[in-house]
Amino acid sequence: MSCRICHEEDQTLISPCKCTGSMKCVHYECLKTWISYNGRNSCEVCMSNYTIPPPGWLVKARVSVRHLKVKHFATCCKYSLVIIVSIGHLLILLGVMTAIIARSTELNKIK
Repeated sequence: MSCRICHEEDQTLISPCKCTGSMKCVHYECLKTWISYNGRNSCEVCMSNYTIPPPGWLVKARVSVRHLKVKHFATCCKYSLVIIVSIGHLLILLGVMTAIIARSTELNKIK
């Protein structure tokens, strides 16, 4: 999606009104500039009042996303480690079973 004011794409777009589709997204700074220029706190398209996030929301959102990425990475590592350890245990078990079968075959040849 791109900002309906500057038309640049970004991850920091907000939806301050009831517009949908390509008209719903705008940069926080673009909206602030538009409101100060236009003098209205409502959308010209859908006529609803803008719901503007409080100052500092962007920093909190970025920290939240970063936290989710780290948490997701940690979860993936945990499950990957479980899979690797399980495969290791299976290989050890396979080696033990092969040794038992080989030993059993040797004992049968001796008899």
